[in-house]
Amino acid sequence: TNVQTFLEGDSFGNFLRGGFDIKSSNGAYKCMWKMLQKHGEELEDGVDAHWLTGVQLGCGIFNVMISMLPPRILRLAQFIGFEGDRDIGLGLLQECSELDGLRSAMGSLTLLAYHSYMGPLFEFNDYDIGKAQVLCSMFLKKYPNSIIFKFYEGRIAYVQNKFPVAVSVYEETLAIPHDPMWDQLLHICWWELIWCYSGTSDWKKCAHYALQLKENNTWSPVVFTYLHAAHLYVDEGATDRVRELMDSIPAKKQTIAGKSIPLEKFMVRKVRKFQEQGSFLMLPQLELAYIWQGLKFMPSFDSALELVRAELKALREQGAAEGEKKTKKGQNGGRILADDYCLALLFEAVLLMHLERYDESEETFQLLFANEKRLVLDHYIAPYGHYEHGKMYARSGKHDKARAEFKNAVNNYTKYSNESRLHFLVQSQLGNERIE
Repeated sequence: TNVQTFLEGDSFGNFLRGGFDIKSSNGAYKCMWKMLQKHGEELEDGVDAHWLTGVQLGCGIFNVMISMLPPRILRLAQFIGFEGDRDIGLGLLQECSELDGLRSAMGSLTLLAYHSYMGPLFEFNDYDIGKAQVLCSMFLKKYPNSIIFKFYEGRIAYVQNKFPVAVSVYEETLAIPHDPMWDQLLHICWWELIWCYSGTSDWKKCAHYALQLKENNTWSPVVFTYLHAAHLYVDEGATDRVRELMDSIPAKKQTIAGKSIPLEKFMVRKVRKFQEQGSFLMLPQLELAYIWQGLKFMPSFDSALELVRAELKALREQGAAEGEKKTKKGQNGGRILADDYCLALLFEAVLLMHLERYDESEETFQLLFANEKRLVLDHYIAPYGHYEHGKMYARSGKHDKARAEFKNAVNNYTKYSNESRLHFLVQSQLGNERIE
């Protein structure tokens, strides 16, 4: 209830009230945990396992969640009185899962969610897909037809780049007879299938599952319609149907507590670019995969790199590498060559980084930064470029340079698409490398 008040409050007063209520809950868990730390040996034989696992679960979840907050929100949380350490939180959840208590299963389920979903999504380097596999197998032995654990089985296969296996598991999950209350979880399977089929370049299937979400789920009509339209565009080109879908998207945008949803704002901007460029977008399938998963999960980085370099060659032939904000006239407008050029450079640099070709990646990043002031619409490319550059430095052990690039991405850019997501990602990297 306290979390609901915190999230749904429509005023700053409600926000603070919810925050202080959650602080009270957190404080109760911390008080009990400190008592265990202080008197643990005295209480060892007399501690009820159900109570102990409850304390470990609550403290573990609080520590993990708070440690994930981006710096600006984290400072506010610390002002209210929250503290969080991911290592401590994961350790408590592990202890909880190993005991025979009432909340042990919830501890295991939270670890499964962290290692298979949250860790990969937010790019933590301490997620362990092997541990997730062990936990999932344990649950599936007990509940072989559980929609929840079949979903995680598919997710684990996806993170391992086993796309055909993931597709098979998700489709098995969709076929399990279920109560209508589980429909929303099956919709998440549809969502995951979009990215699985994107990994295998089956754009018709991507469009199909996006359409299923568009017609059966109300979470975000903008996101589902754009996913449907973008994958149809990749498969069929700029047909009348694609243009009709794109034109319908801006009117579907939602607000929550007076604020637009960041991913919806990003997609509305992509629609505007599509319209201004005469019904054209460059590699929208890769851009979507990058925004959602950072191009980490693909069957072949080399084939994606080949595709990107073909686009870069075509762009250079059209004069995109020249020093002005040059456009090439299309059917109903001008293609913004500078934006597409910078986006392709970002893709190339990231793919080279994943291939551990760091010298080539560094050259591409520098070329991107030399052109970032020419950006017209896609201003997010510059800060995300510095974030990826920081990741490359962190991977090669250059932590001082990595820290400088992460700070650069957060402190020197503002008012661009998916800004909050980048702040979360930067916080995860600062925590990963202990370089804050």
